[in-house]
Amino acid sequence: APGSALSVAAGQGGGTHFGVDAAGRQPRACLWSLAAPLLCVADALGVVAVPPQVIDAAAFVLDDVAERCRPELGVEENPAKRLARNLSGGLPMVWGFSVVAAAAATRFGNQLAENAKIPSVIGALSEPHHNQVVAFDTADRGVSAQLRLVVLRDSVEDARMGLRAEESLQMAAEANLTAYQVRAQGENPLVRLAGLTG
Repeated sequence: APGSALSVAAGQGGGTHFGVDAAGRQPRACLWSLAAPLLCVADALGVVAVPPQVIDAAAFVLDDVAERCRPELGVEENPAKRLARNLSGGLPMVWGFSVVAAAAATRFGNQLAENAKIPSVIGALSEPHHNQVVAFDTADRGVSAQLRLVVLRDSVEDARMGLRAEESLQMAAEANLTAYQVRAQGENPLVRLAGLTG
């Protein structure tokens, strides 16, 4: 935070301090306000290539998600509320169909645990098609009625993973499972991750 002991120490040591005002939020709610300064520094040092226009594009996507998912919108107009309604009372299975989507799936599962206090099953494709998909076939035990599949898809997607995503949704439908699909936006991996985690 600005004025913190760390900011004072950085100033005394000739370092640069990036002040982040969390506005009382938990650190888990500050992913992008904490990550953006580090990405800018990493870009300036040549560690990664994250030019300002990529940060701007990610911010635009996050603003778009915030606008579409603002609290005052009703369930039918708000995709986040629709997803929450669909997950209610069930066990979410969150599958990512690319490296970016798999990272977002992990974040999604962690947020469900921390914020909603519900467990989830997380998978990075193609592994869930070997060991998690068998849970769909549990109708005789009543378990499948509790499963809620969330498919996170990338806008830059391997054709085989795209087919697996479609197959997953079809298999969920055949097993009478609630399924929901979220697609990334943009070309840059950071922008796509912003869209899936925003």
